[in-house]
This record gives sequence, structure tokens and C-alpha cells, in this order.
Amino acid sequence: MTYWVYENIPLRRTRVHLGSCSFCRDGRGIHGGGKRPSGAWYGPFDTVQEAERLAASRKRLDNQKCPECLPISEEEATEQEATIGAAESLRLQSVMADLLCLCRTCEPSLFKLRQIRVPT
Repeated sequence: MTYWVYENIPLRRTRVHLGSCSFCRDGRGIHGGGKRPSGAWYGPFDTVQEAERLAASRKRLDNQKCPECLPISEEEATEQEATIGAAESLRLQSVMADLLCLCRTCEPSLFKLRQIRVPT
């Protein structure tokens, strides 16, 4: 049994797959494999832990196992929700900061709004 990692560059995420998965097909994927502008396959790996280490090294916020070929336990699901929730919170803080800066430009009296913090 082998494991592969797919890095989706536009979506900024990785997925760990079994080699036999219909989305993986031993690193050929659904578009023929190799490195493309949309992503790249890495592998094969002998253990899921090796594949997960490679996925984590790609420094994407969304690193998961393929839900089709490697369903996750409840504990892993809770951990993933927390990770994704933290990433979403950071994104929201960034968007709010951008909006508040625009308000300052448009209406100087709204500059006080910049003091508002998004709860984490």
C-alpha cells in the first residue's frame, strides 16, 4: 500500500491519498499526473505519516486526508475544525483591517473603528 500527496496550488491545500484512490491513481490523478500549474503529486510514501509530514512541509493552511480513501476519526475531525477555524479567523482579521483602513480614507471620523478587534 502506498500513499501520495497532492498539492493544489490555486486552492492552497494538500490532500493525502492512497495510491489506489480514484483521485490519485498512483500519482497520475485525474489529469495525468506530474507537475502542472494547478498542482503537483508527491510520492510514493510507504506510510501515511511520511505523506503527512511532506504535506505539512508544503506550508498550506488546509492539509487533510482524502475523505474518499482515508476517512478520518472523530478526534481528527475535531482537530481539523480547530485548525481551519483558526485560519479562517486570521483571514477575517485581515479582511476587517483592510475594510477599516478604507473607512479611514473615506471618512476620517470612522478612524476610531480601527480599534475594534475581531474575536479569536
